Amino acid sequence: MLNDTIKNDVKKAFNDLADPIKIVYNENVKAQFNNEIKDLLSQVVELDDKLSLEIKPSEEENTPYFDIQGKNKGVIRFMGIPGGHEFSTLISSILMASTGNHQLSEESVKYFENLTSEVDLKVFVTPTCPHCPSAVFLAHRFAMISEKVTASMVEAMEFQEMSQKFSVSGVPHTIVNDELGGFVGAHPEPSALTEIKKVLEK
Repeated sequence: MLNDTIKNDVKKAFNDLADPIKIVYNENVKAQFNNEIKDLLSQVVELDDKLSLEIKPSEEENTPYFDIQGKNKGVIRFMGIPGGHEFSTLISSILMASTGNHQLSEESVKYFENLTSEVDLKVFVTPTCPHCPSAVFLAHRFAMISEKVTASMVEAMEFQEMSQKFSVSGVPHTIVNDELGGFVGAHPEPSALTEIKKVLEK
């Protein structure tokens, strides 16, 4: 799935890896892109010794998905295949989880460090959406700060029932704590934080 040019570019990016990263894949053998996701992740982890892959058969409804485990305190998750533009998000999130360099503002760090309840962020995307990676990566950055945050990229076409449940018609579309509505578009950090606060402070 990765040609030599992409592999070389990713290898160069992985020169900045610090701590080891484990990718845990909860597979669903019946899912449309199950084998493609496994192949993609296998090729990525082969590019650097600091990366490892664990594959776990799962009976969960909302599979397949995989989590990146590194310095992140919360859950950095990809539901579905990180194809197209989202491949860059995968690499960026791996690097961030390894280095711990989230580059968030003091306001965001303080807010998420002091959370008293769970926060679930689902960012619905499509592989052809050029604005989706920044929305997903911002959610993943928030998950770096607090063990109370789960931030997921959700490939909208693979998870059509979930997309319909939350009335997703345009992407990126971020759903907070499974509340209908959420916010659409690639919001900058301050604006996204404001939208999250609106839901949590209801």
